[in-house]
Amino acid sequence: MQEEAAEIFRELEQKTGMEMLHGGGLLYMKPVGHPDIKEFVKYGELLSAKEINRLWPAFRIPDYIEGVFTKDAGVVRVKNALNGCRQESVRLGADLRFGQGVQSIDHANNIVTLEDGTRYTAKNIVVTCGATTDQFY
Repeated sequence: MQEEAAEIFRELEQKTGMEMLHGGGLLYMKPVGHPDIKEFVKYGELLSAKEINRLWPAFRIPDYIEGVFTKDAGVVRVKNALNGCRQESVRLGADLRFGQGVQSIDHANNIVTLEDGTRYTAKNIVVTCGATTDQFY
């Protein structure tokens, strides 16, 4: 899933000109032999404390720690990702509405009725609940 998401973000970056993924890698550390390390090693390189200290001199990692460095990890620039998704959705024909409470969804007829009585009908309807998720039943 991580690779697929990265591919989609890279495609969206090209279309919008906005940086969405910022690499840099991830160093995951645990005591030597910890089961999580065995799971993470499939994503990167297993490093001893000595190797970690050599690669990142600012660290002072004790000998009982080991780590896995995965170079492909990084962070998502959330604001750019959301703005890029919105921009691309509109470009592809989406009609975005914000701050509208949903009263009901008629799945059989593709109709969403809002709390104010407004009805939307479309081939595809996407409802995102945001902060009101706990109020949406």
